[in-house]
Amino acid sequence: MEPTCSVDWSPSPDERVTLLELARRSIVQGVERGRGLQVDPTRFGEHLRVRRACFVTLEIGGGLRGCV
Repeated sequence: MEPTCSVDWSPSPDERVTLLELARRSIVQGVERGRGLQVDPTRFGEHLRVRRACFVTLEIGGGLRGCV
């Protein structure tokens, strides 16, 4: 059974680190290999296994460089 989503949920500091690491790895994988990153969701806690939308801002030197 897939975990359920709470509208009020906000990631913990550790979950934020994990999500940022995954975002970085995914971008590198896409740029270097031209394909998406394969992720095993069972490696993560229940909150990170829930299907959700995602918005990522890309910054360099504090300046906005793009959004995904």
